[in-house]
Amino acid sequence: MTGLDLRRRLMVVVATTVLFSGLAGCRISSGPEPLVWTSRQIAFVVDRKRGALRMLSVRAGLATLATVPLEAVERTPAMLLDEARALLWVRCDDTLLRFELPTLQRTGRWILPEAAREARITASGSGAITLHAGGNAFVLGERVVARVVVPAMVPAS
Repeated sequence: MTGLDLRRRLMVVVATTVLFSGLAGCRISSGPEPLVWTSRQIAFVVDRKRGALRMLSVRAGLATLATVPLEAVERTPAMLLDEARALLWVRCDDTLLRFELPTLQRTGRWILPEAAREARITASGSGAITLHAGGNAFVLGERVVARVVVPAMVPAS
């Protein structure tokens, strides 16, 4: 991805975010990158070519605020922004990383099991992180990601 492609992609996201910013008071944002922290006018972009996470100001044009190296990112990454706790979660190819905001200081790293390597990230209201992939749910342990076995629900008769 060239710098020009990255800028175009980011501007589309920023324009969409600005249009819909008044419609939702969501405090946890997730999805494909780039991800925009609307209240701070900051965007997060994974630069797969350089294997880095970029934090950009979108107040008046684009300006790089910080760049930090990531683990391998050949697959499509996933990100989750938890504004209430000022945390950014990034799923790389085989790891889940946690960054403190606005410094982008890495504060956690978890190795992902094979089945969770394309997972989407969600957070509960309390900030508990769950990864979802292929009908499975994975939760964070102290240093590992464990699959959660959910019993089948039986309808009440």
